[in-house]
Amino acid sequence: MSNLAWCKVRRVLVGVSLIVPALALATAATAFAGVAGPKIVTAQGGVTDNNGDTGHIVIGGLVVLNNKGGANSLNLTIAYQDNPVVSTVSADSFVCTVTDPADLSYSITKGIGTATLTLSSSDKCVQTLTPSNTFSNAGKSISFQVYALGSKVRMVSAGSTLVDGADDLLVDVAVSGSVDPAGAGSPQAGGVRVVSGGGGAVDVDDTYSGHMALAGLIALNRVTKKVTNGTAKSLDLTLTWEDTDSGNLSCHFTDAKDVAYTLNKGVGTLTLTVGPNDTCSVANAGNSISFDLYVGGASGRIVTTGSTIADSKGNTLIPAAVASFSTAGGF
Repeated sequence: MSNLAWCKVRRVLVGVSLIVPALALATAATAFAGVAGPKIVTAQGGVTDNNGDTGHIVIGGLVVLNNKGGANSLNLTIAYQDNPVVSTVSADSFVCTVTDPADLSYSITKGIGTATLTLSSSDKCVQTLTPSNTFSNAGKSISFQVYALGSKVRMVSAGSTLVDGADDLLVDVAVSGSVDPAGAGSPQAGGVRVVSGGGGAVDVDDTYSGHMALAGLIALNRVTKKVTNGTAKSLDLTLTWEDTDSGNLSCHFTDAKDVAYTLNKGVGTLTLTVGPNDTCSVANAGNSISFDLYVGGASGRIVTTGSTIADSKGNTLIPAAVASFSTAGGF
């Protein structure tokens, strides 16, 4: 082989040797690229604790995923309720606010992977009935099998080491959900929002489990700059509940004055209070249901954090429900 020909071969080999690692790096970088960015999370399902008590768990919130298998920002709410076999006012039901980006890790290859949410000491967990009673889930986790297609991600539970407010282990979980594209955390929640969702609920009797559903339309007034408290301009929302002890409830909220909310960079709270112009199947004037509120552009979620509303048996409801809170174009 001539020196000229050999030089050409060497140039080709050198070029290939540079291209191969570059392609490997590009593949590694793009393995997460389809799911990276602002996302809105929704999940719900059933749980059994180590005492054999069945319950319901929901997760909702906002997360900004990075392309390294983690999160740049994270704000999620986990709400849980169960029905102990012993008739006592429960300490079991809880709400956890998860805000440490390091809590989330994920890995996806060819559309299939895993995700794990591991709570840290900075994540706040409280008993739903007595929010002043805090407890820790630091180091505890819930894991998922993940399926991705383009920017859409679906997940199903693969295991849990979380504990409830009475330190019972949530051993068996059947939870599924989605991680959908969203805008970044918004300072506003304007426009008519469609509310639709549900989940579980138990009354303070705690021996009878039930289900909660809610749907309707709500339009919030814009909050002014540096003001995080807001009101609504219109409201038409129905909430229903039932349990296995013939406890039931239906409330139709129609007065915009029933709504109070806070919002700061896409994260806040929403409260619905039963007013004199609302129609409830059971007298509940002045009672309320509260939510954590997440808004990412056209997309939004609300997750229950507590309730003083009573059912037809006169028992206060303990909810664990999640709902979409989106404009017509939102997910």
